Amino acid sequence: MDAAEKGDFGAIERWQIVGICLQGVRIAIPAAALCFVPSSVVTGVLNAMPAWLSGGMTVGGGMVLCRWLCNGYKHDGYKGNLAILRFRFRICLCK
Repeated sequence: MDAAEKGDFGAIERWQIVGICLQGVRIAIPAAALCFVPSSVVTGVLNAMPAWLSGGMTVGGGMVLCRWLCNGYKHDGYKGNLAILRFRFRICLCK
């Protein structure tokens, strides 16, 4: 029987913390590994990528940016360019 079915809120909180820690490890391991890789190796790998892969990564990054601008994080009251850009993306792309 699982913790939710038993109504064990303490166990649910502990599993939530375990899940958050695992997400942190998922990011920390590659980040730590990149600290030991020389920049020339990273540059070489990026330059060796085929055009279709780098183009696909560019498109994917643009899609993430559009989603972030349209649905994601709210600005904190700043009335500058990001608010205007977000407003335009919402009108043009996110209907």
